[in-house]
Amino acid sequence: MDQREIKQKLKEIAIAVEGTGHPVVFTSIFGSHNYGLECENSDLDVYVVVMPTVTTFMNMKDAIVTKNIADCEVVVCDIRKFVQLMGRGQFRECEALRSRYLQPTEEYQPLTDALITLFHDYEGINEWRWHLLRAVHGQTSSYLSRLAEEKQKDVSDHSKASKYAATLMYFSQFAERYFQHGESFEQAIVNNDEFLVYLKNDAIPFPPMALLEMGQEIEARWPQFAPLDDGISKRWRADSEKDYQY
Repeated sequence: MDQREIKQKLKEIAIAVEGTGHPVVFTSIFGSHNYGLECENSDLDVYVVVMPTVTTFMNMKDAIVTKNIADCEVVVCDIRKFVQLMGRGQFRECEALRSRYLQPTEEYQPLTDALITLFHDYEGINEWRWHLLRAVHGQTSSYLSRLAEEKQKDVSDHSKASKYAATLMYFSQFAERYFQHGESFEQAIVNNDEFLVYLKNDAIPFPPMALLEMGQEIEARWPQFAPLDDGISKRWRADSEKDYQY
C-alpha cells in the first residue's frame, strides 16, 4: 500500500467514524507503515481520535475501542483518553500524533496543532520522557515472553516468532536512537535496517530457539541510560522544535 492509498483509506475511515456520530479530530496510523518495516501483506493499523458524543461526555465508558472498518483494525479513542495516554508517554499514542500520515480535520486543526505543541512543551519533560522510556521497555519485555511461548509450540510456521524478535529489536533500537543519540521522535521511529525487515517478514529461517536466544540477548543488552538532567531535556526540546515548524 503506497502513501496515496494510505491517505485515501484514512479519509474513508474518517467518514465511516463520523457516520457513527463521533466528530473526528484526526486520523493517523501506527505500526510498520510508520517504521518502514511493512511488506506487501502488512495490515494498516489506523488510529482515530474523536470528540465525545453527548452520551459519552458524561462518562469515559468505551473511551477507547477497536473496530473493523474498511478492512482495517481501527482504534477509536476519545480525545480525553488520548491526551491522558499521551501524557503518560504511551508509545502508540505519541507515534500516531507524530506520524507523517496524520490527517487532522479542518474543524479541529487548531486542536491538533495544540496537541503537537503539548508533545514538545509538556510540563515536567524529564518525567514524561521516563514514562515513555518505561513504556517502550515494557513493550520490549512483553515480546520476550511471547517468544518464549512460541518456542513451546510444535508448529512449522515460525512467522509469529520472527515478528516478535524483530519488534523487540525495533524497540531497543528506537530507545538508543531517541534517548541516547538525541534523534527526533519522527526520525527515531523510522528503521530501514535490512536485517530487521527480513527478520520481521520471516525471510530468515531462524528456529524458535535461536529467536528466543536473540531476544534474551537484546533484553540483556537493553541500553543503560544516563539520568535525564535539565541539560538533556533542553537539548531534546530545542531539537524537537527545530524539526517541526508551524
